[in-house]
Amino acid sequence: MIDRVVGCKNVFGKNLGIKVLSSDQDAKGSREGGLTVAQGYLTRFPRIDAIFAINDPQAIGTDLAARQQSRTGIVITAVDGAPDIEAALKDPASPQIQASASQDPFYMARPRRAGRRRHSQRAEAGVHRRTSALEARHA
Repeated sequence: MIDRVVGCKNVFGKNLGIKVLSSDQDAKGSREGGLTVAQGYLTRFPRIDAIFAINDPQAIGTDLAARQQSRTGIVITAVDGAPDIEAALKDPASPQIQASASQDPFYMARPRRAGRRRHSQRAEAGVHRRTSALEARHA
């Protein structure tokens, strides 16, 4: 999970047109957490262009919060490529869920060439499952 957050923040930091509104909320990797955190973001920020959820359940909860508050035009993305998000990506009722990156855990856990650590060894204790709300600045 840490790699997801760090990678996301690195990319955002290199793009001056992206303003991170918040990245300090822990949605606990769940639909309920995604719903709760997104409700707070949607109440707090009148304009949100995109929300990156750390996993698919959080993205689904985020989408539900947006629908409950009749907020549209928000791009919701996540990571995992789980069956639930695949269904949401095809569902016309969830047009804001735009993407989910898929992973291959088997490949990730394979030993790397000499001198490299296995992906699974990079995991650190105290992983936080963050959700980020974004605003893209339009030129």
